[in-house]
Amino acid sequence: MQEISEQYFKGLEIEGFEGDLEKCRTPYRLDREGHEQDFRCFGEKDPGDVFRFFVRVHQDKLHRFIEKDLLNDPIWPPRQMRYSRLTVENYKEDEEFLQEAEDEYIYRLSRKITQENYVERQQKKVAVPFLWKEFRLLEERWQANSLGTS
Repeated sequence: MQEISEQYFKGLEIEGFEGDLEKCRTPYRLDREGHEQDFRCFGEKDPGDVFRFFVRVHQDKLHRFIEKDLLNDPIWPPRQMRYSRLTVENYKEDEEFLQEAEDEYIYRLSRKITQENYVERQQKKVAVPFLWKEFRLLEERWQANSLGTS
């Protein structure tokens, strides 16, 4: 988990994270007495651990992403539909755009983590950042299993 954190979470502000990954772990496998259940209680495959982080993108990282990717992306729907008037010179004045750009950054990072850790390597170690503003993203190991990528 530490390796994934170092590889993917650079440029993110992780709210309330003090280095203890266990505090970020979602204890969904605990029974009523608080004991960890065997993974077979959830099916044939181990659904794995789920870690939840609440994150924001550092401003400099977000601005680089916007200038390098989003403003040059010919197919990102919000750019075409709502933000066609924005340029490198004026996008920082549009709070709604900045929020949507941050959401898009987190979405693309989540997809990258999934691609590199589920699809390409087919290993079951992943962490997905959360942006707990307009929407949130949650990808768990069982999702990869249901897509047949195990």
